[in-house]
Amino acid sequence: MALLICALAVAAAAGLLRIRAAAAPAVTGMPESERATGTVVDGAGRPVAGARVAVFQGILSDGSELVPTLENCYWATADANGAFEVYLLGIELTPRPHTGWSVWARDGARGLIGAVTVTAMPEKPLEIRLAPAAFVHTGAFDAQGKPIPDLGLSVSLTEVGFTDSSLRTDERGEVRVGPLPADLPLRVYFSGVLHYLALNDDWASEARPAVTLTAGETRELPALRVGVTHGTLRGTVVGGDDRPVAGARVRTVMPSAFPAETLTDAHGAFALTGLMPTTEDLWVLAAQPVEHLYVAQNVGQARECRLVLRPLTSARGQLVDGQGRGVPDLHVYVASWMSVGAGDTEQWGQLANRLADGLPDPEEVHTDARGLWEVGGLVSGAPYMVLVSNTVLSFDKTPLAFIADADHPIDTGPVGPPK
Repeated sequence: MALLICALAVAAAAGLLRIRAAAAPAVTGMPESERATGTVVDGAGRPVAGARVAVFQGILSDGSELVPTLENCYWATADANGAFEVYLLGIELTPRPHTGWSVWARDGARGLIGAVTVTAMPEKPLEIRLAPAAFVHTGAFDAQGKPIPDLGLSVSLTEVGFTDSSLRTDERGEVRVGPLPADLPLRVYFSGVLHYLALNDDWASEARPAVTLTAGETRELPALRVGVTHGTLRGTVVGGDDRPVAGARVRTVMPSAFPAETLTDAHGAFALTGLMPTTEDLWVLAAQPVEHLYVAQNVGQARECRLVLRPLTSARGQLVDGQGRGVPDLHVYVASWMSVGAGDTEQWGQLANRLADGLPDPEEVHTDARGLWEVGGLVSGAPYMVLVSNTVLSFDKTPLAFIADADHPIDTGPVGPPK
């Protein structure tokens, strides 16, 4: 499920806090300073009535921010004169680095599409010129070269802030992505799921193809060569008294694979099979829900581990404005997130709710009169990110993330706008 429809930066709490919004912009009540106007025209410069218009923000990191599919992301409509109005919420406040914004227009009946990119609020009305839609095409094959049908994929076009996770290969193992606008640089990211691993280098993180499409073309991209290779993680689960825990639930969490799950035996031992070799860190969750004991652990590339169950813990902090004054009555909650770089707390990415699945829901609170908050129900060892009203904080700690610790409850201290 996509957490972010369009990653936007807005001002909240009477302008005291800078945050990144996690929802599509509303179409009413927006300030004039965040409204962009323009006209949709065809190749001959004639206005196109009824064209659908969409807005995307450039990806901030690795293409993990999700929006709906290419078919349903258009929310504004050009009038009889081809004129439109859209909202670029908080474009001047958007955290850097980012690759700008793009405004797309589409005439689906005639197979036409166009786009323009902006990095600041445009001083003049935009003109989006439509042309025949373009597509990219590839296929998925196993190590023996046989097509892999019905393989779930996601593709991220990072220069335009778009990810479509609804794609599946057909009976020939092929997939086509589009419609896409011409003359707009795209860097294409494909990722497979269901324990598949790309075998070739064409889709490595450093070599993902960059393309600029021409109107009406279908660009062939390198095929995905994937295979299934198995491994095993073994370990034990013990309690705080160091005694083995029988019947504990143990589950893996990885960015590109569904979880493997099992129960510990009478000696607290477990073995999780069917794991694929990968450079991604492997996270393991263990739980004894009856006694409210949990633990999360990043085992990295290891294939043996020891998990110590702990009681639920808490975190607290304070949200302040630019003058250091506490901001009252902000809705605060924390979500389970997965670090995308070992030890790098400035690079965190949401993992499609997989880490949160099976964990207790943390409490949700409001800041008090001094801007103080405290949230309980956290799992020791699990990474969390603080959110305010369904937004990600973008302050002097960007983002506000931490790893819960039952021995030393987290205190983030005062957090406010960047100095």
